[in-house]
Formats: sequence, structure tokens, C-alpha cells
Amino acid sequence: MEKIENKIALKVVQNGHITLKDVRIPEANRLQGGSSFRDTAKVLKMTRYAVAWMATGCAMGAYETALKYAQERLQFGKPIGSFQLVQDLLARMIANITASQCLIVRQAQLHTEGKLTDAHAALAKAFATAKCRETVAWAASFWAATASSQTTRLRAFSRTPRRFTPTKARIRSRI
Repeated sequence: MEKIENKIALKVVQNGHITLKDVRIPEANRLQGGSSFRDTAKVLKMTRYAVAWMATGCAMGAYETALKYAQERLQFGKPIGSFQLVQDLLARMIANITASQCLIVRQAQLHTEGKLTDAHAALAKAFATAKCRETVAWAASFWAATASSQTTRLRAFSRTPRRFTPTKARIRSRI
């Protein structure tokens, strides 16, 4: 067995590449109730469904952290959450989470009715993980942008005096 290193998610789960050659397993040691790929597919279906829930939970954590940060981080004397661009980003994040939750709750209804298919579970996993990656990336860029913009401003003001040229003044008067 070769251990999988440098995993990004689910680091607590120990995974490995297992190679079996010329192995015979006695009938007494076979898994109970698993006799075909169809049985394996049932497990995969529920695993995909669970991954969709996990991705949605990760997105919720990123959103909650970003929201708290937006309420606490001050820029120009007020929280950055009061600016429209930040509000738009937070709204997009919560929209991703809500869409994922709605899809997964519908999947739960299908599962309860016995109608959940492999395609449904795969769709839920694909959609929720894509929205999770998008939400987490927005949260990360959000912190990076506020940190780097502050650093850039400090560097700019410390190196050069503040002055306006006639061209800049004309541009500002048109805005």
C-alpha cells in the first residue's frame, strides 16, 4: 500500500493506492451483501450525495468567516461590509450556498421516495463542489484584495507625495 500524500481535503481520512496481484480470497472473507458492481454503485451513489453535503458545509464555513471579516475589517473608518462590491460578493456567496442546499434537499426527498439515481447524486456532487470552490475562492480573494490594497496604499503614500495634475483633476470632475 502506498499512502496518498499532500491531500487538499478530507485530510483526516487515510487513503492509499492499493495494488493486488494474484490474490485469492476465501469465500468466508468476502464482504457480506456485496456480490456485484451494482452493490458497489449504491455505495458510490451515497458517497457522492454525502460529498455534496460536505462541500456545502465548507462553503457555509467560508461564507460565515467572510461575513464576520467584512463586519470587523475597517476601511476608511467603516466596515468593508458596508461597501457595495463587498455586499455583492457576499450575496453571490450566499446564493451559491442556497442553490446547493436546495438541490441537495431535493435529492434527500428523492432518496426518501426511493427515486435517487446515480445521475442525481453525481449532479449534486458536481454542482455543490463547483459552487463550493467558487465560494471559497471568492472568500480567499476577498481577504487577499483587502490586505493587498491596504499594503499598496501604504507603500504609495510613503514613497511619493500626494498631488493632482490638471489631467487627473479633469477626469475626477467628469465622474
